[in-house]
Amino acid sequence: MFATSILGVSIILQFLAAGLALNMIRVTGRRRAWIFIAAALTLMGVRRTITFTDTVLAGAQNNIHFEAELVALTISVLMLAGVILIGPMFKSLRDG
Repeated sequence: MFATSILGVSIILQFLAAGLALNMIRVTGRRRAWIFIAAALTLMGVRRTITFTDTVLAGAQNNIHFEAELVALTISVLMLAGVILIGPMFKSLRDG
């Protein structure tokens, strides 16, 4: 059950990062770069959502590997942090 919760948090973080990336389009005007980033993050979130749905519907809690989900959560946190940290660089390019 704990691994499924980690999977759920990972999904939320990936979609949050995608949403922030899409917001950067509005803020920076750099459409192409942020569209690619947002699309990649969204597709990763969709992929994780499919895994989550399959796991919950099948009741296959034992098929989820805790260590793998921790790695996925770490990746999600890093993606979110990356989008947050790179945003000001794009803003400065627009303003500079």
